[in-house]
Amino acid sequence: MSIRAAAENKDDDARHDIRAVIAEAPYITPPTPARAVIRLRGLPHTINLPIAMAALGVRLGVGPNWTNFARDKHAKRLGELPLTVFHGDADPVCPIADARTIADAAPNARFIQIPGAGHNNLWTDPAFEPAAARAVADTLRAASDPPAAT
Repeated sequence: MSIRAAAENKDDDARHDIRAVIAEAPYITPPTPARAVIRLRGLPHTINLPIAMAALGVRLGVGPNWTNFARDKHAKRLGELPLTVFHGDADPVCPIADARTIADAAPNARFIQIPGAGHNNLWTDPAFEPAAARAVADTLRAASDPPAAT
């Protein structure tokens, strides 16, 4: 959500003073995490998930194909606004490839891979929390620095 909100703010004459965007374990399309969670629970997903996602998209007003959701497309619109994407490389819910694609799409992004981290333990496991905290702190520190004089 932060990626899209920042991109729309930029498109809307920057009504809000957004200095940076942080995305933790992002995914490109809505079915991705839903499919993974259902699959991890050993439940069927090949027929029911596409129907459920299409119905949900219609109900939410974005259409059955979730028009205008793809987070890599929104990342591309960020321009020079810094984007930090951090992701565990053992995440069973959101593929690290999605996170890399999102970071690669943004003109001013950095990608941080946290070795061994999964989806729900970046902040709760003492082995991974320092790396997650450092990613956020570094981003906030850089965003709060005054712009360089030109």
